[in-house]
Amino acid sequence: MVDAAREPVHLSQTLQKLSRIRKGRSLNRTVDDLADTVLDRLGRISLSHIPARTACTILRSAEGLPNASSSSIVDTINEDMQLGEGSVLLSSATPLDLAMLLHFLAERTSDDSSVVVNLVNALKLRAPELDNASYPIALTSLAKIPSSEEARGSVLGQLSQVILSMTGAQLAQTYEGLQEMGTIDEDNAERIMTSFLSITSGSDARDWARLMGPVARARPQDLPHLLECAQPLISDAQWGSARELVEVLHSMAISSYKDPVILRALSKRLRSSILAERSSAHRLQLATSAISYMSAIRTMITTMEELLNDVEQLLRTETATTIQIHQILSALVRQDDRLISRPSRSGYRELVQLCEDQWCRATATTDLTERAFLSTMAHFAEVSREAFSERLVQLTLSWSSETDRIARLNNLDSIQLSGLLARICGSGDSHEAEVVGKAADMIDAVYDHACHELNLREWTPSEFSIFVSRLAAAGDAGLYDAEGLSHTISLHVQRHGHEYDCRHLTLVAEALSKLSGRVQEANALGPLWHEISSRLAVFQAKQLLTIGIAMSKFTRDTVTAIQYR
Repeated sequence: MVDAAREPVHLSQTLQKLSRIRKGRSLNRTVDDLADTVLDRLGRISLSHIPARTACTILRSAEGLPNASSSSIVDTINEDMQLGEGSVLLSSATPLDLAMLLHFLAERTSDDSSVVVNLVNALKLRAPELDNASYPIALTSLAKIPSSEEARGSVLGQLSQVILSMTGAQLAQTYEGLQEMGTIDEDNAERIMTSFLSITSGSDARDWARLMGPVARARPQDLPHLLECAQPLISDAQWGSARELVEVLHSMAISSYKDPVILRALSKRLRSSILAERSSAHRLQLATSAISYMSAIRTMITTMEELLNDVEQLLRTETATTIQIHQILSALVRQDDRLISRPSRSGYRELVQLCEDQWCRATATTDLTERAFLSTMAHFAEVSREAFSERLVQLTLSWSSETDRIARLNNLDSIQLSGLLARICGSGDSHEAEVVGKAADMIDAVYDHACHELNLREWTPSEFSIFVSRLAAAGDAGLYDAEGLSHTISLHVQRHGHEYDCRHLTLVAEALSKLSGRVQEANALGPLWHEISSRLAVFQAKQLLTIGIAMSKFTRDTVTAIQYR
């Protein structure tokens, strides 16, 4: 017989277990029936007998159960917390209960909802009661709510009262919350790191990895000292799992860490730890993350190359996610000329082919954002020295042609898609005339969208120069309105030329040279030449060479007209 006071707790724990079972098993109908019974019983219990922490468990479990969101107990909990001072749950909640409820609801409810506002206010009033367990949770919860400035101030004022009693995990979470708030200063950082190092000589690798990430983001100058203290631990074969080692590597990538001694110590353990994982899917996930971070560090070439070989083998039996495919291609793009035994992209042709096979299958069943699709396709374009494969060409065209696809593009999306389409047009010998014609039509649609919907003439020089250079790269088979583009370039340079740097001017000059065969008037070059000639002394030699070659494409009449101007 369950004690009446303990019954809500036991029921909430049962609900939590059912939610977990439903995520991993196929017994959904049976689980749902049992969950409905538990929810019905909870709905018959007075809210005054349900502790706030139990209410939080019920809300968490409800996310994994399809019928729970409409149950009477979930409605009752939400309605009660909207009452503010009259709330039964909030009036009996401890600071830890309030922090846990806010932590759960912060990312699921708008900042101005009455429930979140009431929780923030309650936490502000109870801030002096926060202890080492509740403080980090309260801090990370408030960090997710921009409108909680007053409550943040109250909580931040208690840091010195609780820091000395915190565990390594709590210190790491506190630093993370301060970093997310943007309130890490030298004093707070030093206090947390001093406390952390005083208690963690052999501590859990998870605590070290969790602390290193926010340190790398907020105060990268502090990471070398932290890594030096961790070096004996990193070298210990018993310290940390592959996941923690990859997280340490991530912090190094964030801060561009370069110390060869610690990087070597990490390299020695990283690959063997990843390969020791039992699940091949888990090995693939960790290896692709590690490769991505190594490519950012750019010095761990040998280990990265070995992991790329491992990934190639894993992809023969495992299915990568679209994010993992992106990570692999991104690493190949970054490290192309630095790989040791395979110095060219063609050395990884089989790996790229496996990625392409899985990417084409994934895009048929996965609803990707424009950014996710285009950024990965841009990587495929980078690693393909020859023309796009026919399959990727067809995928690009079919994706671009979907209803309202062009209308949803933003500036960056338009730049990336125009680059892909220009690549198809520019390699016309490799594709049928019909395919090139479709790509040209799509480029024209993207240009029209940029002009009329995205206000192309007001783009930043960086965005504008890259976009027009990609449009021009499509060649004679590409953009139809070369005169219109030339005129748009002239107007943009006239209006924003003072904001251009040498790179922008070089790109625009090169773009105009590619349009020169189809542009009849010299006026487009006038404003550009004015900006170039006024700062010739600051161009790099390579940029001047590119501009010189570009200028040679124009007729003598055009150059004479420019000189006259």
